[in-house]
Amino acid sequence: MWNEHIGRISAIGLGKEVTAGTSEAPSVWIPKMGGVIVPEFESAIDDSGYGTIDEVYDTQTTKNFSKLTLTGIMRDDFIGHLLLGALGTYNQVACVELSSITSGTPARLDVVMVYETQLLDNAAAVDKWGAPNMVEIPATGHPFTDGDSIVIVGSTNYNGTFVVANAATNTFEIETAYNAETFAGTEIATWPDTTWTGILKKIFKTGTVDTDYYFVSTTTGTLVDADTMTDDTWTALVDLATNSAVKWHFFERANTNTHQTYTMYDDDPVASVKSTYSMINSFEMSAEVGDFVKFSAEFRGKKMEAGGSLTPAYTSDNPFLASMANVYFATNEWALNAATASCMQNFRVAVNKNLADIQCFGTDDINSLHNQQFNTEWDLEALYNSATLRDLVIDSTKQAVRFEILNDSTTAIVAAQLYPSIIVDLAKAGFKERTKTDANNDIVKQTMGYSGEYDADNLFQIEILLLNVNSTGY
Repeated sequence: MWNEHIGRISAIGLGKEVTAGTSEAPSVWIPKMGGVIVPEFESAIDDSGYGTIDEVYDTQTTKNFSKLTLTGIMRDDFIGHLLLGALGTYNQVACVELSSITSGTPARLDVVMVYETQLLDNAAAVDKWGAPNMVEIPATGHPFTDGDSIVIVGSTNYNGTFVVANAATNTFEIETAYNAETFAGTEIATWPDTTWTGILKKIFKTGTVDTDYYFVSTTTGTLVDADTMTDDTWTALVDLATNSAVKWHFFERANTNTHQTYTMYDDDPVASVKSTYSMINSFEMSAEVGDFVKFSAEFRGKKMEAGGSLTPAYTSDNPFLASMANVYFATNEWALNAATASCMQNFRVAVNKNLADIQCFGTDDINSLHNQQFNTEWDLEALYNSATLRDLVIDSTKQAVRFEILNDSTTAIVAAQLYPSIIVDLAKAGFKERTKTDANNDIVKQTMGYSGEYDADNLFQIEILLLNVNSTGY
């Protein structure tokens, strides 16, 4: 007798699959409060009569698959793997501060690029004549090429927007009437450099300082310190230096029926097993006063098979407590930044993906899994000391909702007071039920349930920001 063991010895791992159904080694081992991979199956019954009163003559297994219901405490690193499985799209976003904003206001989903800045030389403009008339501008080592649209500022005669022509190493030409001018060397030519482009995913206030942070995903190139960002309607200086240690991870609902798949692993003293083509069917996170913030994730995958030789390894992540959580309501997603936290006793948000499996002739294993309609559910318990929440239900008022957890018991990741955090935003909540306690001797509380709705203006139903120091991503 050598393999007897208690449940906490077993280890659960996930390997992110590059190709759905193709086994991948574990990329993360998840500390669990509960969960083992179990085989699930369906059978066909042969109830043919053989001249006796016995009901069943034979059974045959017709479908094999696996299931894992995993529970645990929310922590600031490994949870990103579950968030990707739940929502389907992931981007690591740059956390930037924008200063000296001119000519407009940055907004969610702006397509942004970098402005290159070039000082003109302390030298004279040269009349190049011709038809149309061209003027040569001196600018040693400039980055411009023919066809670039540039803006010159600080000049006496040549301020404005021009198209570059006849670009050479230290000069370029613009089409305009010639006026004699010797530049002072302080004049500036700028242009939108599309070698870096991105999308402004979110504008958010966090930490203990009243600062707007802008979260930008990169589509091409690399955003670096001291770049000047623009979307051609506004321009701003970028400050990345104080935030370079912060890694923000942005999770969105993928508008597909083929979300991220994993190879699930279960390793214990008896054996290791795995299940490929595994997907999250449902995921929830919940907070209750006096406890940790917890998660539950239900996975389904293909038929269980041998997992091979495994060496589980864990990292030390920062946990989240209910005392670190807040819930906010506002008329829209942007207004959440100025909202006041509501007093809550518990809160739960759930993502449901309604998995369907596909099984073809020739095997008792499933061939593939697909998420179907996507929905979210939220519920909460709060004191009944105001009619505000009640009236939201009565008046069918839509609200944006934010579930924020900020672990400020750890050392700030940067001096700007950014801490390990998770922020869950629901763009539009439709309240669907409300009850009030009626025990004579108890403080009166109210419970509310509501469902997430797609917001066509902001193009999302739910999105999640995760802050940690994980530079690898998910």
